[in-house]
Amino acid sequence: MQFTFVTHNGPRPEKAVLVKSHVMRESQKARKQAKERKNGYMPPKPIYGPNISQSYLNGETSPREPVVAPIVLSPWGQPSSEFVTLEQKVAGPWVGERDEPTINDADAKSFEITDMLFDSMAAYSYFKPDKEDMTIAHNNGIFLTQYNNPLNTTRANWPPPIKGPGSQRGAPNDLPGLSPYLLSQILEMMVHYIDTSWLDSPESPAVRAKTYWTRQAILNQNILLSCSLFYSAHRDVFRNTPSNEYFHLKDLTLRAINESFANPETATSDESIAAVLGVCSSENVKGSPAVAMHLSGLRQMVEMRGGLNNLRGGSEALVELLLLQDILHAVCSNVAPLMLEIRQPTLRKLEMHKQPLCTNSPLQLREDIETINARDGLRREVHVALMDAFEGTEMLYTETIFVKSETAVETLSFQNRRRKIGERLAAIKPLNFDKDYINIKDLVEEAARLAANIHYRAVALRIRHEDPINTPCMRTLSAVLQKIDMRIWKAAKYVYLWILLTGAAASNGHPDERPLFMIQLIRFGLTVGLLDWESFELHIGNFLWLQRELRKSRPMQSLL
Repeated sequence: MQFTFVTHNGPRPEKAVLVKSHVMRESQKARKQAKERKNGYMPPKPIYGPNISQSYLNGETSPREPVVAPIVLSPWGQPSSEFVTLEQKVAGPWVGERDEPTINDADAKSFEITDMLFDSMAAYSYFKPDKEDMTIAHNNGIFLTQYNNPLNTTRANWPPPIKGPGSQRGAPNDLPGLSPYLLSQILEMMVHYIDTSWLDSPESPAVRAKTYWTRQAILNQNILLSCSLFYSAHRDVFRNTPSNEYFHLKDLTLRAINESFANPETATSDESIAAVLGVCSSENVKGSPAVAMHLSGLRQMVEMRGGLNNLRGGSEALVELLLLQDILHAVCSNVAPLMLEIRQPTLRKLEMHKQPLCTNSPLQLREDIETINARDGLRREVHVALMDAFEGTEMLYTETIFVKSETAVETLSFQNRRRKIGERLAAIKPLNFDKDYINIKDLVEEAARLAANIHYRAVALRIRHEDPINTPCMRTLSAVLQKIDMRIWKAAKYVYLWILLTGAAASNGHPDERPLFMIQLIRFGLTVGLLDWESFELHIGNFLWLQRELRKSRPMQSLL
């Protein structure tokens, strides 16, 4: 028997005529890919066909296909110094910079979400790119700037992009140490965040608020890294397991931020503020004690820029995002916020126009809370508990603004009313978790009952939320909320906010439950909060006032 030793890849020379050329190429390609996988890097397959770059340059790209622009890539998968602007990469300039909308913008308007619930699977299919999309580099050297998402071309209702001193619009710097694999993980975390943050708002396209940071991350490396750090923390909470990328991303993020601090032109730029804000967001979720120090640093950066009012001109959402992290840290840590003054509460607010959202809650009343009964169909005793919770808040406010001698006549009346509130609340039977079938309505009612118990102890007995007596209710509330899709609360969003605030304040000192409440509050703030900031700020302001009053008061043993 004779053996033929071949020193090169390919078929045996004497049998080459028996192998077709296209089979040879496929075999060589498979061996090349196996070698690349062994070395730790596998370039993804191009998702558009082999001639997409040439057809783009020749102007033959279909208007219905996502438009991509070719760009020279560095070995790390990052754009080289010869970059193109973001406007050149996407389909035309930003809305507002042209007179007539393009075909893409006209088509995209049919995908706007106005007053409807968006199915979670539909949201996932719109926002989740294919795996081939989740990287910057691929075989043909094309720089992908869009997901397979028609909503991406609708920009009329987006907040303005971050602009400020040292802004490098469309000019991301090289990111040393950020491999294509890690970049794909970053984009995966962004997609996971968008998919799990879905909460429709009827008065605006639902994509507006949730993807704000994602759009800014395209423009600046520091924002990309800090957002990725936050997304990583968010994903860790939902999966209940720490990720390997978190500490590496944190190292890269802090290094990039410190480099921007070394440059006087970028030390206090909007990009630097937003990058530090992303770090604070991740630390808020993780419950890190360093968040207080970084929030203090953010306040100093804002003061060096002349205060919050000077930031509002160029970046609409940046101020709200700053205040959001500050006040949520204050709520979950039971401390005063650094950038927001706690004022006297606004418990009743007359609405001159019909509101698209139901803004009632035990923290504020804008219409008859009885009208909610026809909207969500909850039990009568649960609505009574919500009205009693608001009444308790209002009685506490009345006692704090008047001198004791002036309220002496009302003291006995208040005690009797509070005693009756406690009796009605105790009469509501807790949910039996051992029964065979539990529907969503049962879970919603149980969440309201648990929050009402914690709230009653606060407004009637002056017991702080984080008192150990509230721990059983808080832990049960955390477990119940994890079983409820947050879209269920569409009819009573601010009742849901009150439940989250109450549970978050009670979770102070409990590292297992605190991240769950914090991440839900951030999700609420980035959706409903950014789109209805006035109502959102008033509700949280009222809750911060309640916490301040509890810090000044001694708990009561009973109502006798």
